[in-house]
Amino acid sequence: MRLLDLNPLNLGEAGMGTQPGVSSFVNRAWLQGQAAFDHSREDPQSTCFDCWEQLSLDPVSLPGAPRHLADVAAAQLRSLCPDLQRDTWAVCTPGHWDKTQLRLFLGVAGECGMDVRILLPRALALTADLPGGADQWTVWEWQWGRLTVMKLTRDADGWQVADARSVADGGVLEFFRREARLISTLSLERHRVDPLYTGASEQQVFGGWWNHHFHGTAWQFHAGGVQMDFSNEQEALREVHADWLRWHPLTDGEHLTLPAALKHSLGWERCRSEPEELSGVLAALPESASPGARLKKSVKFAEK
Repeated sequence: MRLLDLNPLNLGEAGMGTQPGVSSFVNRAWLQGQAAFDHSREDPQSTCFDCWEQLSLDPVSLPGAPRHLADVAAAQLRSLCPDLQRDTWAVCTPGHWDKTQLRLFLGVAGECGMDVRILLPRALALTADLPGGADQWTVWEWQWGRLTVMKLTRDADGWQVADARSVADGGVLEFFRREARLISTLSLERHRVDPLYTGASEQQVFGGWWNHHFHGTAWQFHAGGVQMDFSNEQEALREVHADWLRWHPLTDGEHLTLPAALKHSLGWERCRSEPEELSGVLAALPESASPGARLKKSVKFAEK
């Protein structure tokens, strides 16, 4: 059995490499994954970040004539996960999905030739790492446009999702927009250059921001012929989220930065740096598990 993690930030098969779950229409063709990410700020109107978050059959106005986001999701899945017809699959799904989206994903999977045996919300799939004595836990599930906070509890039957809520303006892209506005102001003051003035330079900012927060590199980029480095602006970057945190407190009064927040997000570091370790999830799932039973369990959570 193979394991697919439908994490829009880091999508792919466990142990086979992952890429950002992004699609972008360039030169009359769709790019997927990292190639789409590297073009996403140059033409945001032709880029789709939310095909998994908002998975539906509602008509969309995107170039290349996809009928709906399910079409985009199927194309992305085929591109990022080759040989989908081989073997059976367990799939870790976004925690906010409802019954309609779970069923729709099964349709997308069938269109791609996948034999899906198990569907499990990501929060439950990643509980293998929790301390043995813990009986409740809070999970932050980050996506491009959404932050879902879930309360997990453990009883005699194992871990369950007791509560889930979406946090307004909590997605990763909103964090980028807030921090990018600050970087634009600082760049104008110091270099008389606005790195958000063109799509190409904004892409440089976005790529540097992503690598800084998600891969621990220096936040460096070129704009207007100037090499810029904002790796040491942590205090100022914390402040840009202060107003948002007053309305949506996620921690016990501490200032929030994206790296600190990701440490609260169960499984992020493990999924990002060593995705093959996700295969350990399969050890906790019976090989003969009925897809109907697992789907029913997921749907029960989603309807709460």
